[in-house]
Amino acid sequence: MMNPARVCFFLSAVAVSASPAPKRDTGDGFTLPKVDFYYPQRAAAIEAKRKGWQYGEYPIGGAFYPTGKLANQTISEQQAQWFPIVVEHAKLIGEESAAALEGIIAAGNFSTLDDYANTYKNQWNMSLPRGPMLGMLTNYTDDRLFSMMRLVRPICDSLQDTACPTPR
Repeated sequence: MMNPARVCFFLSAVAVSASPAPKRDTGDGFTLPKVDFYYPQRAAAIEAKRKGWQYGEYPIGGAFYPTGKLANQTISEQQAQWFPIVVEHAKLIGEESAAALEGIIAAGNFSTLDDYANTYKNQWNMSLPRGPMLGMLTNYTDDRLFSMMRLVRPICDSLQDTACPTPR
C-alpha cells in the first residue's frame, strides 16, 4: 500500500505537468494572456495610441472629430485614397453642369416643376451613369422637403449662412 503523502505528491505532479505552460503569443489579437510577458510594451503602445488619437472639434464645427498625430496620419492616408476620385468626379460634374445649364437656357428656363425633371434627360451621363438617385426627381414635389427646409431655416439664420436656401 502506498503512503498517502506520496499519492498526494504524485497526483499534484501529474496535475502540474498536465497543465499547459503559459504561452508568450496566443496568436489571437483579442485575448490577453493570463501571464503577460509583454505588459510594459503593451502598456506603452496603448498610451501612444491614447495620446496620438484624440477627439476634438470637427474642422468646420459640429461633431467630435479625430485629431492627434496618429489620427492625422490615418486621415491623410485615407484622404489620399479617395481624394483623387472626388476631384475627378467634381471635374465631370463641372463639365456636365455647364452642359445642363446650356440645355436649360436653350429650353427657355424653368416654367414648371416638370422642367426640373427634364434637366436629367440625356444629361449627367458621366457623373450619374445610372441616372438620378432614387427620390431625386420625386422629393422636390413632396411637401416634406419644404417642411424640412423650414425646420432647417432657423439654424441657417443663427449661423448667418449665405449657402442656406432663401425662403420665397
